[in-house]
Amino acid sequence: MAKKVIDRIEELISYYDLSYNGFDKKVGLSNGYIGRQIKNNANLGSHILEKIYATFDEVSGDWLLGADVPILKKELYKVYKNPHISEEPAEKYKVLSNFEKGVLDCLQKEPFREYIKTIILEEEGQKETENSQS
Repeated sequence: MAKKVIDRIEELISYYDLSYNGFDKKVGLSNGYIGRQIKNNANLGSHILEKIYATFDEVSGDWLLGADVPILKKELYKVYKNPHISEEPAEKYKVLSNFEKGVLDCLQKEPFREYIKTIILEEEGQKETENSQS
């Protein structure tokens, strides 16, 4: 079951180790606003969500809205068993937005995979050259 947005806001505050007032200040909300909303288990308006999403742009919007995905956008793309290149995405990342699905489809196509392999091999070769020169 998807969590309520207010629950996710509380998790977000905890994730960044902020106080409620610190969160209010960072997002540009009135002092005490988010604490009252959490205490009352209240819903947030779209304008508040937009402010939060703009402030924490590294946070997945799908996560913020309750989807069972990682909190950070960059974690959505770590879907391979092997961090360099692998064959199949992990099962738990099935709940993705259409944009994220499109990106993952692109990442799984062979030309892109070969390009990434080339970059990784070049980087490893540069590190070996630097190490041998030391």
